[in-house]
Amino acid sequence: MFRMCNRSKAAFQIAFILFALDRLLKWLAMEGYSLSWVWGITFRFLANRGGIFGLSIPYLTFLSSLGIVVLIIYMYRMNFSPGLVFILLGGISNIIDRFVYGYVIDYIRVPFLPLVGHTYFNLADFMIDIGVVFWLWCMLKS
Repeated sequence: MFRMCNRSKAAFQIAFILFALDRLLKWLAMEGYSLSWVWGITFRFLANRGGIFGLSIPYLTFLSSLGIVVLIIYMYRMNFSPGLVFILLGGISNIIDRFVYGYVIDYIRVPFLPLVGHTYFNLADFMIDIGVVFWLWCMLKS
C-alpha cells in the first residue's frame, strides 16, 4: 500500500468516481429519494447550513474556499498525493453546494454515532476523512 502514496493512478480514479457518485447521491437526495437500511441508517436529504456536524462557523464559505485554494497551491508546489486528491475533491463537492444552494447537501444518517451536533453526512465528508488519514499515513511512511 505504500506504493499508493506515489501518484497512484487507481487512487486518482477512485477519488474521481467517488466525487461523481457524491454528486449523483446529492441530486437523488434533493429529488426526494429516501431509504432506510439496517440499524436505523437512512438516506434522506438534509440542508446543512453549518459546518462539520452542523456546527455554526462564521464566514464558512469563505474559509472553505480559502482552504481549497491553499490545498491546491500546496499540491502544486509539493506533490499530488492521492490523499490530498481525496481531500480536494471532497471539499470541492461541498463548496459547490455552498455556492449553488447556500448549504451543503447531507444525505446519510447514522443514529448510533452520537457525535457533536447531528449525525448526517455525505460521501464528500467521508472522502475528506479518508484523504486526511491516507495523507498522514503516507507522510509518516516517507
